Amino acid sequence: MNNFQEKCNYAILNAIRDFLPENVNPAVFLMEVLHIERSAAYRRLRGEICFTLGEASIIAKRLELSLDLIIGADDLEKITFFRMCITEFETPNETDYKLLEDHVNLVRLAELDPSSRLMISVNSLPQQIFLQYKNLLQFYLLKWMYQDERKQTIAYRNIKVPDRIYQIFKNSFKAHIQFKETHYVLDNYIFLHLINELEYFYSIGLIDNDDKKAILEDTYRVLNYLENICETGKYENGNNANIYVSSLNFNKSCYTLKIFNHYISIIEACVFNGLGANDKKNFEIVNGWIQSRCKMSTNITCCGEQQRIEFFNKQRQLLDSSYNQ
Repeated sequence: MNNFQEKCNYAILNAIRDFLPENVNPAVFLMEVLHIERSAAYRRLRGEICFTLGEASIIAKRLELSLDLIIGADDLEKITFFRMCITEFETPNETDYKLLEDHVNLVRLAELDPSSRLMISVNSLPQQIFLQYKNLLQFYLLKWMYQDERKQTIAYRNIKVPDRIYQIFKNSFKAHIQFKETHYVLDNYIFLHLINELEYFYSIGLIDNDDKKAILEDTYRVLNYLENICETGKYENGNNANIYVSSLNFNKSCYTLKIFNHYISIIEACVFNGLGANDKKNFEIVNGWIQSRCKMSTNITCCGEQQRIEFFNKQRQLLDSSYNQ
C-alpha cells in the first residue's frame, strides 16, 4: 500500500466512523452496501485490505457525501475549487446536522484567533445576524422551500423548524460575533428586497397579515441591531464591526472567513445553500471582490453621520409602510 492509498483508505474509514449513525454497526453497513462477507468487512475496517475506488464511491453515495470531499478531508489546502454546499433543513438527517455543527465549531475558533476576520457583502439581510430571530428564520426557510421544486409548497405558519436546527442557528449567530473584526457591505435596497418578497408571498396566500407583521417585527430588530453597530463600531461583546452601504446593487451575496490558517469563501446560491471553497487562492479572489465593493460604498460606522441617519430613516419608512398596510 503506497502513501496515497493509505491516506485515501484512512479518510474513508474516518468518514464511516464520523457519518454513520451510532445505531448502525460499521461491519454490517459494509456487508450490506458492498455485498461482502463479515470477515471481509472486518479486514477492511482493520485496514488490512484497501477499499477499491468503486467501493469508496458506493460508500460515499450511501453516506450522501462527495467522494472528493472524503478523500481530501485532511488536506483541505490542496482543494482549489468551489463546491455546492446543499443541506436539508426541513427534514435533516444526521449528516446534515454534522456538517452544520462542524461549520459552527470551526467558526467558534474565531474567538481564539486575535486576527480573525469576517468580510460580508450581501443583497439581502445578512444571515449571520437574522439567524437569531425565529420569524425571519422561518420566513427564509419558506423561501428556500419555495425555490426547491422537489418540495411541496406549504404555508409559513405550517413550517416547523426542528429544535436542533434552531439551536445550531442560534449557536451560529453567537459564533459569528466572535470574529475580532467584521465588515458588512450592504446593498442599499436589502430591506426593500425583503418587503417585496413578503408582499409576493402574501399575494399568493403563503403568509397572512399576522405572519407578515411578525416577520416585520423581527426585521425592525435586525435594523435596530445594525444601527447599534453603526453607532458603536462594536458588537455587544466588544469585537469590532463596520458597516458600509453600497452605491451599487449586488447580484450575489458572498463572504469570507479567516481563522488561523483556515481560508473560507462562500458565494450564496439559493438562500441557505451556497458554493464554498476552503483554499487561500479562492479566498483572496472573493475577498478582493468584497474589498472592491467597500471602495464603492460609504462607511456609516462611527462616521458619515448624515448618511447613517438618512439610511436608517429610509429603511424604517419602508418597514412602516409595509407594516401599516
